[in-house]
Amino acid sequence: MQAEILPSEPDLVHTSVGKSKMTSMRAPACILQPFLMCNYTLNFKGMELKINQQTKHFNVELLSIQALLDLEIPHKQNGIAVAVNNTVVPKIKWNEFLVHETDEILIISATQGG
Repeated sequence: MQAEILPSEPDLVHTSVGKSKMTSMRAPACILQPFLMCNYTLNFKGMELKINQQTKHFNVELLSIQALLDLEIPHKQNGIAVAVNNTVVPKIKWNEFLVHETDEILIISATQGG
């Protein structure tokens, strides 16, 4: 017994169905070749930051500490201390201090209690 493998698409060579449409849409191989030979890499804009031992993604390329705090904790910014790579950054420098993907950021919030 022989088995025949049937194509999943209609055979446009041996039938007249869609033949005129397919021949008019066909592009020469020389046009498609550069497209087919390209190697594409996935490039996303933004940065990944490690904040309090958690990796988070931000859709910006430059981010100051103040902008980071505005995104992370917009309603509570009093009683906050920020350290970047184990160095505390004074609050007066938060607007100008830019963070990078390799930085480890620690955000500490003061609490009351006893």
